[in-house]
Amino acid sequence: MKVGGGIVVQTRAVGPVDATNVLITIHGGPGLSLEAMRGFELLAGPDRRVVSYDQRGAGRSTMADDLDYSLEGHVADLEAVRKALGVESVQLVGQSWGGAIASAYAATHPDRVSALVLVGAVPLDRAEYLAGQDRFQARVAELQQLEIIAAQIPQIEHGSCVAAFHAVLPAYLDDPTSNLEVPLESCTAETTIATYEAFITDET
Repeated sequence: MKVGGGIVVQTRAVGPVDATNVLITIHGGPGLSLEAMRGFELLAGPDRRVVSYDQRGAGRSTMADDLDYSLEGHVADLEAVRKALGVESVQLVGQSWGGAIASAYAATHPDRVSALVLVGAVPLDRAEYLAGQDRFQARVAELQQLEIIAAQIPQIEHGSCVAAFHAVLPAYLDDPTSNLEVPLESCTAETTIATYEAFITDET
């Protein structure tokens, strides 16, 4: 699906094309893919279509060194997806970084959102986000002491960052010893880094 600026995002839809309700899922990471949101496709039914998409630079969507990874760029992509679907309003589910996109979209286009669900969402306030990162790192360190998380965590540098996300997954869980399987089939390290840097340096 073309969203403007030469960017093409990969989408997947489950449910009838003429469904009254359209639910768009927005994956986290940043840098993961729509596969991480596959579980929400179970919500599709006779009256609901579930649409997922790979964000710019992630999964099978357009990736380039000069892409704009700002939050505003992601919001513009989401609006383009809504328009392409031909619906006046959508239901949104945003997970982690996807929650920040969903929140910003709802604030920018309140008349286009009929329902908003945030799952472990990244806050839009940068100071609050950085404080949360400090708490997360402290939890990782605690779980490393308990040998639930390995002492050496793969670094997010170049190529795939799936191993790094899987390594720290227990820190996201209420029960870090559970064997939860999360479909993290792809993760683009360059996108993760570029999006993070754009987010924390954005003055708006």
